[in-house]
Amino acid sequence: KYLGTDRLPGTPDKQVLMRSAIGDHQVTTLGAHHMARSIGAKHVDTGIRDIWGIEKVASTTVGSAYVEYDFGLPPEPLCNVQMTLCDDPHSEVRKLSESQMQLDRFFRTGEVRSDCTGPCSFPALSGCMGGEDQIDLCL
Repeated sequence: KYLGTDRLPGTPDKQVLMRSAIGDHQVTTLGAHHMARSIGAKHVDTGIRDIWGIEKVASTTVGSAYVEYDFGLPPEPLCNVQMTLCDDPHSEVRKLSESQMQLDRFFRTGEVRSDCTGPCSFPALSGCMGGEDQIDLCL
């Protein structure tokens, strides 16, 4: 709340770049979506999905932004349990060259855009063995 438009008195304006991996075992994208909405971040389109309540921008934006990356994990649980299937993509986003170029540009210019060629999807990094999408983590 205090990072966005409702800053504490005397607090300078801040721009935040949030990046999230769908199926993260440590930080749910649902939590990231709540935070992005609360700070007024724009959703930079990576060709993966729309996010309710977050304005999607198709190209370069300036200011606070939210970017999602897909690593080909099964759908996230729709109940209050953490994702445990396949490999945890939590640290994978920062290792991608596309992500590194994005972060460098943000720090140098304040601009955020998707540097992926096509959707930001990297299923080869999922660690899935097959059949994981048949498991219901909510039982």
